Order: sequence, then structure tokens, then C-alpha cells
Amino acid sequence: MENKSPQEKCAFLTSRLYVESWRKSPQELKFQDDLLNSVIETLSPTVTRFLPKSWQNINTLSAARNWIQARDQEACFLTIYSNDDNTIIGFISLYEDVNWSDQSLILLRFGYLISEANWNQGFGTEVLQGLLTWCQSQKNILRISGGVRIENISSTKVMKKVGFHQSTDTLKSDPVVFYEYDFKPS
Repeated sequence: MENKSPQEKCAFLTSRLYVESWRKSPQELKFQDDLLNSVIETLSPTVTRFLPKSWQNINTLSAARNWIQARDQEACFLTIYSNDDNTIIGFISLYEDVNWSDQSLILLRFGYLISEANWNQGFGTEVLQGLLTWCQSQKNILRISGGVRIENISSTKVMKKVGFHQSTDTLKSDPVVFYEYDFKPS
């Protein structure tokens, strides 16, 4: 039996969404046209304006495939689907903080993207609440954190709305503010 990290096992359901790894099996990435086209649609210039250059200008199937392969090397990526029609509306990246020394508890970092066509419908709040519920159910996650560029007011509001607090490690001069959510593991 394969020993997967908690983030590789992450899957959850909310009232309007379901989230699961974009891998169908341990050796196979989903390179079907729906995933590739969803990557292109989600990574629009408006969505990626606060993100690294390697996340921008993804506008061909080849570029989307390369982006998926690169992301798969750095984190566990989850796909956010609409329950209504099974369309992909966004992505979540999860990875463990490698600088953490306590092997019994996990610090997770995350990022999320919602396609522009699905903004202002409460999906960001819903998916983060679902993620927090899943983390709490794991019993060994101490904290989850994510960064938001100062200019990204909408994401900052979502983080605060679901209960994240600003990290004390954030410097006033940093262009990215980190937010944390602490759990009480069993």
C-alpha cells in the first residue's frame, strides 16, 4: 500500500463544490482536454496578475500541459469542481512546510485559484471553509497558511472571513501578507 501524505489524500465535498486531486491514479495525471482547457481558462491575465511569471501566459494546450507538470513537481494540486455540472472552476495547491521539525504534526501551506467566470459567487469562501473542515478532520495538522499579495483585497477578505489571522512573521515591507489558521490537534 502506498503511503500518501495528508495533502495527497485531500478530498472533500461542500454544498456546491467537490475537491479532489487532479491525479486519477498515482502514476497518471489527468491530461484530458477538460483539464488543459480549464487551466487555460482559470489562468487568465486577471486571475494571474498577482502570481509568478511561470503562472502567466498559459494560453495553449502545450503550455497548460507544461504548467501542470511543473506544478505537480512542487505541490499536491487539487481540482475544484462544481457539483451542478462537474465543470472545473479552480485549483488548490497544498504542500507541507519543510522547515517544520515536529514529525507528529503538520504545517500546510496552500494557494487557491478560482476562474474569473466564477468570481463573486462565494466559491472562494466555500472552498476554504471545506479545506479547513478537512484539515481539522485529519487530527494531525497544526496550522495551514497562505500568502496574499497586498493588492489582492478580495482574497484578503476571504481569508479573514473564514477565520485566518495575519501571521506575525509578515514584515510591513513584504508585498505578500501571510495568513494562518491554527488547529488544536488530537
